[in-house]
Amino acid sequence: MRKWSLSLALAGLFAAANGASAQVIEIQVEQAVPVQAGKAIKVQVQAVQGIQVQADRAIGGALAPAVYQPNRLSQADAILVGRVVAIEPMDVEATQGPGQAKIKYRVAVVQVTENIFGLKKDTQTVRIGFIAQANNGPAIGGGGVQILPAIQPGQVQIQPFPGRRPFPGNFQIQLQVGQDGMFTLNKHHQENFYLSPAGNNYLPRENNPNFDNELKNAKQLAKVMANPAASLKAESKDDRYAAAALLINKYRQPSNPTGQPMKEQPIDADEAKLILKALAEGDWTPGRFNARIPNPYELFNQLGINQTHGYNPVNVRTQQDIATAMQKWLDENNGKFKMTKLVVDPNAKQGVVQPGGDPKPGVVQPGVIIRPGIRPLPPVRIQPVPPAQDRPANPAKKEDK
Repeated sequence: MRKWSLSLALAGLFAAANGASAQVIEIQVEQAVPVQAGKAIKVQVQAVQGIQVQADRAIGGALAPAVYQPNRLSQADAILVGRVVAIEPMDVEATQGPGQAKIKYRVAVVQVTENIFGLKKDTQTVRIGFIAQANNGPAIGGGGVQILPAIQPGQVQIQPFPGRRPFPGNFQIQLQVGQDGMFTLNKHHQENFYLSPAGNNYLPRENNPNFDNELKNAKQLAKVMANPAASLKAESKDDRYAAAALLINKYRQPSNPTGQPMKEQPIDADEAKLILKALAEGDWTPGRFNARIPNPYELFNQLGINQTHGYNPVNVRTQQDIATAMQKWLDENNGKFKMTKLVVDPNAKQGVVQPGGDPKPGVVQPGVIIRPGIRPLPPVRIQPVPPAQDRPANPAKKEDK
């Protein structure tokens, strides 16, 4: 085994948009291929479609909604408990999104043991497709860029580190016969199967003492999901809050796996009033994070409320101060604030910031993920890692002496 150091200078990827300096990433790769000194090694660098970068302010590129960590039940087309009973013998070629190249999906057959949401009453099995890793090129989940050696006679590909799964579909569940649990699923945009869930949208039953409690929570939310608008008027304050959380998540954090440009559309004014009222009545207890239902702080931030809407708290020192300021704003502005939802904009041009146009310098755009336009990557430099005795001394240590 010979170790190599790969320096990827991602210069200019974001520099033109936000003045950031070049970023250098050091990657240690172990290659089981004999390398002769003095000969160049060809490296293939492939950009992954749909790269998304978390940012605090908008930069050139199309807006995509931020991703919320817990299971995004409000975006699900189906929720079920089931067991994988078979893998179909033939892979299916299909696109990951409109206009993208076709890749191969392997299809698992899941026997439904409990229909929680979204399926017809008599559904007994569903088909779930997942990316067939061995037969595809780079896909989302490979860290944005894949580095592979050009295939030479007698050579093999660089393998990922031990313990890391292969790059294609890295964050997608690779289904196997016997897997049993709760699946939160979305339909493929074109084919007759659901998509294999990301890791946080699959809950295994085996060795999971919290499974029954999670299943109970999912069933409660599913009742609200069946008619969230009606649930905003429910007698239970908890049901009203759950409905508001699901609708805010649906409107402000919509599923957009292909990273298409989005725009804002106003929602019904009466519905917006009920949502803001339920939000103000929520549990603002400090420290309640990472729950199945987002806490009021997180939901408030998803709404995109800022100084232009009159929210400019001062002397805020604690989480309780933040809660007081947010609740005060909700009480004073319910009926005035025009709540909007994010929808795909078919007429938007790539590279144009949507919605709201180009931001002013220094203006923070919370809750936004930016998908930068595709730019050429600079050359890749490959060099052996020198032995410890040959490495240059640390300048700081020299000064200490």
